[in-house]
Amino acid sequence: ALCTFRANVRFATQEELAYIRRFVKELASESVVKGTVTTVEETGGRPAMEYAERNEALLCRLNEIYEKNGLPILQPADRRLGGSDAAYITLAGIPCIDSLGVEGKHIHSKDEKALLLSLLSAAKRLAAAAYEI
Repeated sequence: ALCTFRANVRFATQEELAYIRRFVKELASESVVKGTVTTVEETGGRPAMEYAERNEALLCRLNEIYEKNGLPILQPADRRLGGSDAAYITLAGIPCIDSLGVEGKHIHSKDEKALLLSLLSAAKRLAAAAYEI
């Protein structure tokens, strides 16, 4: 009598998110089984962390600092695969780099874990950036 379906969608731009919302609503409006209805409930999400030149400039500055201090440089992330808490900061026009913290597993879940061995390198990166900027 009841079927529930959950989906986790990923998008790189607000335009893609708008398309996904339209597509899901259109899909839900078409009933294949006579007498059934589909309702769509959006239960959460984040805005897209779209490309911003100010973020790239900050990444370049951080990499200069890291190279000067003998730390590994950062590679830009492929944001087509997911969102970021940093999207809110980017939308506010503030330069922002995501994923500067510790390494971990099962991010944003009840099983999230930080890898203790990564604490030292994360602290070094943050200290070098704070000192140099």
